Amino acid sequence: MSHPQLADLSLIDSLTDVFEPRLLTSSNYFSTDEFSSLCQNHSQDNYLSILNVNSRSLIKHFTEYESYFKSLHPYEFDILSFTETWLDENLQPLVQFENYRAIFKHKLNRKEGGGIAIYVKENISFIERPDLSIPVNQQHLYDCLFIEIIVP
Repeated sequence: MSHPQLADLSLIDSLTDVFEPRLLTSSNYFSTDEFSSLCQNHSQDNYLSILNVNSRSLIKHFTEYESYFKSLHPYEFDILSFTETWLDENLQPLVQFENYRAIFKHKLNRKEGGGIAIYVKENISFIERPDLSIPVNQQHLYDCLFIEIIVP
């Protein structure tokens, strides 16, 4: 990540933002340095932090992501999710982030594309929710993977 990247950091203030029909009128974008600074100055005590990335080959960019997340130390996202991982069972062991447990939905038998990975910090309890997945006869259309966070 040698050049500034932009990240959309529109934050949901509360659950009412999810359930009330409101439109965002603006979206904040930050350079990599601005985002790093924001993370360093943000307390993690009261929030669940989630980062989603369209990775377009997680194996290809894994060391970049790993280095970037380490550069944010001591800030750590609670959940990392990656779409378009392009992984299969053989590549999965090569993309393990330290202090995270992972679940994967591998790409189907196609040349390229697809796949999801969700990494959850080790101190967060969760269960996979396959009951929320799409029917088997539609899984060739798109990928989905659901988890449930267990709150003590």
